[in-house]
Amino acid sequence: MAEELTAEERERLRKVSALGKVSLGIVLKWIWLFILVFSVLFLGFAWFVVQHSAKSPERYVAETRLMYIPHGEGKVPSMGDKQLYRVLERRSLKRKAGENLPLPPGERARLAVDLNIKQENKPSNVYTLTAKSGSRDAAVRKVNAYADTLVAEYGVRRTADLLRWGTASEERKASMREELAKLEEDLVALRTRAGTDAPVETLASLMSLISEQRRNAMMLDVDIAATEKAREAVENGQDGEATAAILARGPELRKLRSSIEALDGEIAKLRQIYTDLNPRVMGKLEDRAELEEKYRAIVEECGGIDPGVGGMEQLEKAQMSLLDATTRLEALHEARADIGETLARNEARAEALSDIAPQVAVLTARKAELARGLDAMDAEIAGMKELQESAGRDLAQIERAANASQADPFRPDNFVLAGIAAAGCTMALALWTVAIGLFFGRVRGAGELGAHGDIRVLGSLPGRWAMRQDRVQEAVGVIANHFIEATESAKVVLVCRMKGAKPQPKFDESLEWSLSMAGTRPFFLTVVPQEGGGIPEDETETMLNTVRQGARGWFPVLNRYSLAPTELQMFKADLAALREEFDCIFVAIHGGLRHGGDFMAQLLGVCDAALLLVGANRTRRSELAYVRRLAQAAEKPMMGLVTGARGRVVRKELEESRW
Repeated sequence: MAEELTAEERERLRKVSALGKVSLGIVLKWIWLFILVFSVLFLGFAWFVVQHSAKSPERYVAETRLMYIPHGEGKVPSMGDKQLYRVLERRSLKRKAGENLPLPPGERARLAVDLNIKQENKPSNVYTLTAKSGSRDAAVRKVNAYADTLVAEYGVRRTADLLRWGTASEERKASMREELAKLEEDLVALRTRAGTDAPVETLASLMSLISEQRRNAMMLDVDIAATEKAREAVENGQDGEATAAILARGPELRKLRSSIEALDGEIAKLRQIYTDLNPRVMGKLEDRAELEEKYRAIVEECGGIDPGVGGMEQLEKAQMSLLDATTRLEALHEARADIGETLARNEARAEALSDIAPQVAVLTARKAELARGLDAMDAEIAGMKELQESAGRDLAQIERAANASQADPFRPDNFVLAGIAAAGCTMALALWTVAIGLFFGRVRGAGELGAHGDIRVLGSLPGRWAMRQDRVQEAVGVIANHFIEATESAKVVLVCRMKGAKPQPKFDESLEWSLSMAGTRPFFLTVVPQEGGGIPEDETETMLNTVRQGARGWFPVLNRYSLAPTELQMFKADLAALREEFDCIFVAIHGGLRHGGDFMAQLLGVCDAALLLVGANRTRRSELAYVRRLAQAAEKPMMGLVTGARGRVVRKELEESRW
């Protein structure tokens, strides 16, 4: 998670964490004060709340209940749960309840607070009324008057609602009757157009009849086609006009053929008796020849084809079949024409009814719906009239209040309230103390200094007389070891002694000895004013501008607020020369730090790191914040050293360093 954060976010989190640690340290330092303040405030607030509750004008509470049981059927809407509660909780009802009570002006003005209504276990038909007052009798009178007002107001409101609903129902009923009369007129007009009182049923019968007639017409079409096919077959089997002529003279031919056959019989009988030369036989033969000639003449006239007796019979039979087919075909055509005319008339009537019947069906359904609605409306109006008589009985008081209870001044919620108030005041004091400590407080020790995160704490030094000299030397040795670990690549360290950090006697000698024992050659360079800087005159040597005496040096400057360009160049040159000779160079400033100017920024730009000397419980946080901002702007690592610490703190650090 930390790898996903940007450098800016990690820096912000570090600052917030450091601020929290410092704030916690300030709170823990004054925790005893906060506990004392909380105790005093809690006792004070508890006494005040108890006394106020014992003498409060609301110490007596009377209670009663109202029950809502609506009478009537579900056809008539009852007043809803939320609607009833909104009606009963209006402030105007509290004022009405107070108008009938002999109350002083002060209590009359407090009715909105003293009188309350609460619905139990929402939704519920039970409402609890409470009234508060400075006396039992007043509380009882208030709550009973409040209950009477609510019951009366509900009756008035409910009656008005029922009257309004009844008027609306009557208007809807009249509107429905007008619509019903208009429907009747439309139905009469449609039935007159249709020519029947039941267009829907008539249309259904017509459609059934039309279907039957269409089936019959289809069957007649099939019979007509079959009959025509049979008639064509009979006509195709005859010889046209010749056959018709033979059939026309068929009786004459049949008569001649019969006469010829009769003569043949007589001739045959005569030949048994006579010869052909007999006059009687010859007469018969002549008659036969005459008849034969007439027969052939007729045949020639009819086409020259002699059908013979069998052919004539077949022709007659075919003629009868053709006559039957023609007659049947004519009858079928007449029947088909009759069915077509009837079908056309029925289809025209059905088409006219198809536009009227749906309208009649819709109007009939609407008429039935309006009739049912009128019946329901009549029932609703009758129910509303009954409810108007019982509207005042829907809401009633269960039991009139007879006594009021007194609130216990020592109840737990009073002490909880006192505790909350005391905790709030104590919290405000704690926040004010933390704010004062953060902006105007002092640094308490190494733990608080290390909470900043960007300062590496080397250790603590005791006050002037807090420890023996051997223990002081041991503490300086621990600091030197930590310093060597912290400054692996830093050869020039700016020593920033802030206000409140008292210089330790012989600290430089002890630190020099400890560093020398660790194999590090230190050099102590002090930036001093040119006038009155305390520069020794004997056994010294001068570099470009640095006066040197062994492992000590002094760099005189004209202005303590800014180094001149020439002075800065000489200072860098002297430091370059000293870097080649010594392992570590301590640059200190004569006296404490000063705000403003470019002096500190110039020195930090030349040095590799900064060593902050902070006085325990003496250096202000504003001073520390000023130097930290300068070091952060110059991107220099910072080390911290606490001076004037308590002996037990230093001893604890020494014990930890031994492990």
